Amino acid sequence: MIAAQRNLLQQESDMTRTRRIFTQAFLPTASLCIAFAWGYVALQHFAGILSV
Repeated sequence: MIAAQRNLLQQESDMTRTRRIFTQAFLPTASLCIAFAWGYVALQHFAGILSV
């Protein structure tokens, strides 16, 4: 019983570690992509305004 609980805790800590690594790697990349997309859209928008 205690071994099963310990195994469950170990599994849970592995999950949280994986999730933390994933968020640390993924969130900056995602925010960078979003920032580039917003910048590109804004650039196209202002270029459209300037060309008219």
